[in-house]
Amino acid sequence: MSYKPAGLYNTDVVTKPVYLGKIGRQTLSAAEAVALDADGLLAEEALPDAAADYTTFEHDMPYARNITAVCSGTQTGDMVVTGTNIDDVAITETITLTSTDTATGTKAFRTVTNINLPIKVGTETINVGWGDKIGVPFMLSATAADRPIVEATLDGVIETTAPALTADADELEKNLIDLNSDLNGKEVCIYYYV
Repeated sequence: MSYKPAGLYNTDVVTKPVYLGKIGRQTLSAAEAVALDADGLLAEEALPDAAADYTTFEHDMPYARNITAVCSGTQTGDMVVTGTNIDDVAITETITLTSTDTATGTKAFRTVTNINLPIKVGTETINVGWGDKIGVPFMLSATAADRPIVEATLDGVIETTAPALTADADELEKNLIDLNSDLNGKEVCIYYYV
């Protein structure tokens, strides 16, 4: 006969209780989980003669995702991105451009409303888009032991390697999930076990 006090799963061993837990699920549709796009916002845009604001973009952000940028030549200025986070709160991020290396932002932008580009060095262009990191809809503890265990599926298949989790207890937009697999326009489900 199974033994089931309140808050426990059925068990056949009285001295070995299995406690009920909670699972949270965050789902991204195929459109929200599109692949990273290096020039999804600005494509081969010529850097300006004087610092300038850009407000017209190739595409809208597909979901709360991090920003990436890469220049075609030598450039060490700062790019400032303005928009909103997953909670529609206004945020900004300064991303330092480093020559032809891809610069990767650390905040998840749900929308981008303005990009301020630095003065050109020569005749270089810039691509600005979004990466693979997904915004989390809550702030997580900065202490690893207090964070939930996270698991993800991509197109209905469980990722064998758990996603990387970046936590920040103060700024919602700095809480990020990065699946082990590249996003590819297939539905993503992220499970939080607490």
